[in-house]
Amino acid sequence: MRLLDRALGFLAIVCVALGAFGVATAQESQSRFAFVVGSDGYEGAPLATAANDAALVADALKAARFDVTGARNLDQDTLRASYREFLAKVTAAGPGAVSVVYLSGYGLQFDGENYFVPPGAAIARDTDISLNAIRLSDLIRPLSGAPGRGRMVILDIAYASPFDKQIQGLAPGLAIVEPDAGTIVAFNAAPGAWAAPGKEPYGAYAQALSEMLREPGMPLEEVLVRVRTRTAELTRAAQVPWSAGKIEPPLALLERAADAPAPAVAADQLAAERAKPVDKMPEALAYSAVIDRDTVKGYEDFVATYPQSPYTKNVRGLLAARREARTWRRTLDINTQNAYWSYLKRYPRGPHAAEARRRLTRLQAALEPPPAFDVVSYEDPPPPPAEEVYFSGPVIDYYDDAAPPLPPSIFVAVPPPWYQPPPPPVFDDDSDFFLPEVVAAISAPAWIAPPSYVEPPPVPFMMDAGARPPGWRPYVAIPAALAVGLAAGKLSNQFLNNRRQNAGQGVRPPPTGGQVRQPVIPAISALPKGMNLPTGVRPGQTFVRPTAPVGLQTGRPGVGQPGLGVGQPGQAGRPVGVGRPNNALPGLPAGQPGRSPGLIGQPGRTPPVGTPLMQPGVRPGQPVGVQGLPPSGQIGGKPGQPTGRPATGAPLTAARRPPGSARRRSGPAALRPD
Repeated sequence: MRLLDRALGFLAIVCVALGAFGVATAQESQSRFAFVVGSDGYEGAPLATAANDAALVADALKAARFDVTGARNLDQDTLRASYREFLAKVTAAGPGAVSVVYLSGYGLQFDGENYFVPPGAAIARDTDISLNAIRLSDLIRPLSGAPGRGRMVILDIAYASPFDKQIQGLAPGLAIVEPDAGTIVAFNAAPGAWAAPGKEPYGAYAQALSEMLREPGMPLEEVLVRVRTRTAELTRAAQVPWSAGKIEPPLALLERAADAPAPAVAADQLAAERAKPVDKMPEALAYSAVIDRDTVKGYEDFVATYPQSPYTKNVRGLLAARREARTWRRTLDINTQNAYWSYLKRYPRGPHAAEARRRLTRLQAALEPPPAFDVVSYEDPPPPPAEEVYFSGPVIDYYDDAAPPLPPSIFVAVPPPWYQPPPPPVFDDDSDFFLPEVVAAISAPAWIAPPSYVEPPPVPFMMDAGARPPGWRPYVAIPAALAVGLAAGKLSNQFLNNRRQNAGQGVRPPPTGGQVRQPVIPAISALPKGMNLPTGVRPGQTFVRPTAPVGLQTGRPGVGQPGLGVGQPGQAGRPVGVGRPNNALPGLPAGQPGRSPGLIGQPGRTPPVGTPLMQPGVRPGQPVGVQGLPPSGQIGGKPGQPTGRPATGAPLTAARRPPGSARRRSGPAALRPD
């Protein structure tokens, strides 16, 4: 019996050890991926901080050991293709994947959906929205369905846009959503409300994110609560972010070492303060508390307790916006004529009144509520007269700028004492599509680090080592789909020229001496698992291109061409790379597949192996075009299989050469590693 007991005890120890080993193995396999896009190049309405904000958030995520893929001013096709590339990496990583998506730019809500509007999108009427903007549920739904440890989608896009002036009846801000389990969705403003455009160098929301993402030991849900109160403090409560969803078990991006100093506010102390009723708090503390909680009940309790407070109008505005957003969400879920009549009975001039009447038209129902019908029962009561005033005028504004600032309290997050936002990144003339990597002035203390079980991100494919100036740090890696689109000349720079002119920058004059400055090309993101590396390229290997003078480009001008071609009546030639209608990779003219950056107009050169190319028969937006990948987006091809690239030294065929382009021949290319 004693022997049996010993055997059973030994077996129990083995089981516990194996269980612990299994947990450790699962932890060690955690991979982190981020997709960051900042869009500031909107014609007539540029966003001053959007690209800076994206770079700032990307830097914070890289400090948490994320494999960050980023870009600036992606059009619809390239953004979709880049997102598919990101989603493929997340899916291939399996159940240990942690993913973050951050979008900065203009967004809008329409027909019950939220949309991200890429720069250059033609939106003049409501029917253009679903065609030329990106429905965000198309991005969130497949990410939520992918295996993973947790997902967070951050939408810094609730800004008053030029589209609401062109399309009558658009509701402000973003529509409230209900994320799937394991997914968090965050807005930079309350549902149905706009955020004021940020002032350079960074917007308040991105600054708060960059600060709170660096706090160790804090679950992501708590990070976003701290971001809300910090943003409210920075904007005098003109901007109160919103988030929903939960990740179980809680997920923290950074760990606090055992010898770390104690946090400024202990978790149990904060929990005790949050448990107190609003009517038991002083007025100023209660104001901070209800923003921290961000619930309908919290706002109702404040208004009931402090009806004459200087903060009450702001709290009423938050309450009015939330009740209307929840009422509209419930109305959409029911989707009947009685539901839309019920909404109009409550909000005859509400932000969604025009949309409710559009939907009644589809149902062939009367546009105004009849005297008698089955009224829908909502969770929230009808708006009282004090809230109705927000919807009585032509413009809906929930914020009272006469209210005092948000007072300091235990609920208002304090940024890490060792961190401050870095100086604004300097955007090079050739970085219209690239996010720069900001250089933090202060490094994180030694007692803050990502967990040891998080895999380090792969080294991206580096290019253009010879063009890197002293002290240069790599850009945030760009998606391979962006590199393909640039190399194939699929991206239009017209809206970027307009952005420059709006900012008073104009177009760059031609350089003197016939020499074009060699621009820096950012690294290309690591490919999804299952895809082949470009032939002859290793992660971290770099290409060096020659610095010979660049010749003049001839051919048909147009979208993506590097300038006006010589030989055209009344038009002078322009050196390649000068001015901005060139939207190819720097030094590579649009529409010239098979050419590498910096080798245009240089006889006797052939593109280095591994240059992103456009495959014949591939449409823009397909995640293909890198040397070594099979055509038509197939995954799992082997090196050496045909990729549609002409043989070394072979001229471009008529089928591959764009109309009007000149025939060129190439010779062997010289490569040397970094």
